[in-house]
Amino acid sequence: MADPYRWLERLDSPATQRWLAAQHAQWAAWRAVSPSRPWLEQRIGELWALPRRSVLLECGGRYFTLEQGRAWPQPVLTVGERWDQPGRVVLDPGTIDPQATLSGLAIDPMGELVAYSLSFAGSDWQEWRVRRVADGVDLPDRCPWSKNSGASWPHDGRGFFYLGYPPPPNPQAPARAPSLRYHRLGTAPADDVVIRVQPDQPAWGFDGWITEDGRYLVVTTWRGSDPTNLLDVIDLATGKVTPLQTTFDATTRVIGNAGTTFWLATTWEAPRGRVVAVRLEAPDRSHWQPVIAEQEAPLLEVALVGEQFFVVLLRHLETEVLCFRREGTPNGRLDLPSGGVASGFSGRRTDRELFFAFQSLVHPETVYRLDLATETLEPLAQLGLPFCPDAFALRREAVPTDDGVQVPLLLAYRRDRPPGPAPTLLFCYGGFGLPAVPRFLPSLIAWLELGGVYAVAGVRGGGEQGTAWHAAARGRAKQRSIADLLACAEWLQRTGVTTPGQLALAGGSNGGLLVAAALTQRPERFAAVVAIAPLTDMVRFTQGPVGWAWTPEYGDPTDPEDFAALLAYSPLHAVRPGVVYPAVLVETGGHDERVPPWHGFKFVAALQHAQAGPAPVLLRHDPLGGHEPEPLTDDAVERLADRWSFVADRLGVAPPATAAARASAQEESTKGKRATPKHSQGAPEEPLTGGRQCPEYPGWGG
Repeated sequence: MADPYRWLERLDSPATQRWLAAQHAQWAAWRAVSPSRPWLEQRIGELWALPRRSVLLECGGRYFTLEQGRAWPQPVLTVGERWDQPGRVVLDPGTIDPQATLSGLAIDPMGELVAYSLSFAGSDWQEWRVRRVADGVDLPDRCPWSKNSGASWPHDGRGFFYLGYPPPPNPQAPARAPSLRYHRLGTAPADDVVIRVQPDQPAWGFDGWITEDGRYLVVTTWRGSDPTNLLDVIDLATGKVTPLQTTFDATTRVIGNAGTTFWLATTWEAPRGRVVAVRLEAPDRSHWQPVIAEQEAPLLEVALVGEQFFVVLLRHLETEVLCFRREGTPNGRLDLPSGGVASGFSGRRTDRELFFAFQSLVHPETVYRLDLATETLEPLAQLGLPFCPDAFALRREAVPTDDGVQVPLLLAYRRDRPPGPAPTLLFCYGGFGLPAVPRFLPSLIAWLELGGVYAVAGVRGGGEQGTAWHAAARGRAKQRSIADLLACAEWLQRTGVTTPGQLALAGGSNGGLLVAAALTQRPERFAAVVAIAPLTDMVRFTQGPVGWAWTPEYGDPTDPEDFAALLAYSPLHAVRPGVVYPAVLVETGGHDERVPPWHGFKFVAALQHAQAGPAPVLLRHDPLGGHEPEPLTDDAVERLADRWSFVADRLGVAPPATAAARASAQEESTKGKRATPKHSQGAPEEPLTGGRQCPEYPGWGG
């Protein structure tokens, strides 16, 4: 098979570096004359600087939070005596290394020590360290070569469990054969105790979690990208191991325990998830007792706090939270604003308060506290927002596909936008059983303020409707994800939301694969495509550092039938000379250890050679960038301004002449009667208000 751009896989070769220099010059030339970029950079900078705070948990009578804002481009860990007041800074990664990113946290039960991991220069590798909370001083402990790992402390606070890997020959080498380890404080990492390792299964990894009572270590075994797992419970006093799940046929995790009774959230015999109880004395599945039955919507999260289960369900790209007593009887639901996502439920079985976060596409993350004794639900006040959430509306649709299945689609737009087609950006992910849960994006507000529409498609391959939704577009059926995405694009145009000349696609990683494939299959449907860290050479995806772990999702290129299916939709191999392609921006990172940047390089080279139309094909390559599409530093403003200005310019969106004009337009949009936009098929408008008004600008401001 011809592979004319294989040479671009040699990232450090002189030929590749010359090619990258030429690509950078082309990108810089376009960027310098972008009419929308100056306004977008200014506005996104204002939005990015808004204060953000999330409660992690209460330990030792103190509240630990992550805070971010203008003073802290990266999240910093703080501790305080009250949940609703700022605390003092315990950990600021920016003071340790300007290229460090906080990638993991675990606070010991007494709230005296915090194990934290740092990643550097976009790498996925983590190094675990330990800091005293009292004085913010680090202990000498360092545990490098960790990845995909959290940490958990036993109650004695003498050490913690984490996942470690053998030191690789270089950071880009495949990471395999990890082990679950216990690090005792004050010892060298070479002396860490190996709790679990499977040398004959190098794709297996392990998570270790200490139960609330401190008696048990729960060990979850996973393999590559397969969402199913094994599950064991180890009695720390006796060392006895009790297997709870012995086959890779379901996703099962421990919610909590009371003595030897454990509650599990599982997809066994329940594709959308359910809750069961099991006793360690009789762990076989035949003895599992139903507690909360499978619901009509998939289960995203379950927390056991204050002797109640809080069950988070995903229904048409928004969540609802149902409450159940410990024995499984219904106990109402939480009254939350519509259109958003509740997540991060934090608390213990014996606690009298529960914390969680709520957000939506147009509503910043807000911390809520539920007093379980009084059933009082209160949000943490947010001040100084440089926009008004009430200025925007959310709308849900169900898009029919060629096989009769309806795909959930969520739209966001300004309430006062005029009727008729509008510039629209369609986003998707659609892989690995992960739902496209809408979350607040500061930069999205700038796009909506310009009059653009934003759409999120919950295509098959994700987890929007349970394990069956994932399985329907997995392996040899991956084309189904692409077909669903194309159906959503066609629906947006057919119903008058937008037109082919006003529609852009965007996606990252697996989503980058889908938008790249949709681009090559139906180029006439789009005016612009943004592919972020995309997989494009699907017959060679296993050649990357972690690509070997994705065969459960995509198939094995060494299998003839899998190879044929991969080749059929592989974006790189679908590029055809003489075709008029839309404008394309591909973003890659030189330190991306998940999707090697050569996927993007080869795709850009092939498109530039084949392009028969006038639209540009551009590469934005960050030599120090990693896989994450939006880094947690000020660099995000520059990258996001680049991305949104590319879309705005290609879709003909003009920015306001001045910042004053923008402020005036926003003030007009939030006073008096709001225009009601027209909706296709009689769908009702579903605004996100949450009972909040915009008393002044810039309080809850526009």
